[in-house]
Amino acid sequence: MIQARSHASVRHAAGRLGVVVTGFALLAAAPAPADAATLYWSGNASTQGGAGTWNTTDARFGSASSGPFTTVWNNTTNAADTVLFGGATSNATLGTNVTVRQLTFNNASTVTAGGFSVTTGLATNLTAAAGGSSRATGGTITAPIVGTN
Repeated sequence: MIQARSHASVRHAAGRLGVVVTGFALLAAAPAPADAATLYWSGNASTQGGAGTWNTTDARFGSASSGPFTTVWNNTTNAADTVLFGGATSNATLGTNVTVRQLTFNNASTVTAGGFSVTTGLATNLTAAAGGSSRATGGTITAPIVGTN
């Protein structure tokens, strides 16, 4: 199921704590900048997917689905990037506020607030997109979504 939300409803939803986006929510977004990357989540820094804390101190991301997962998230340099949740079902608990352009779910992964929020990168809209061959799978965001649109 794909749920499209208007800018007005997204602004309203983003203002509430504990926003839950289930399935696939597609928010109109500007094209990715030329230097944007897709980074693959690894909860344990050794295999794609799994549970872990998304923060700005631990290496949890890689530029390939097979790793290595040696990239530490940086809210400035990674603000235009896409995070792809694939492999084992993930539960990424926010350990700090994060700024990201797009979240792509190839499975039923979850991004959990942990007391923090997801901010749209580069003053664009956050896009939570379905990936993979089965559009029936999707992720859940149970964190506040903050943006300027």
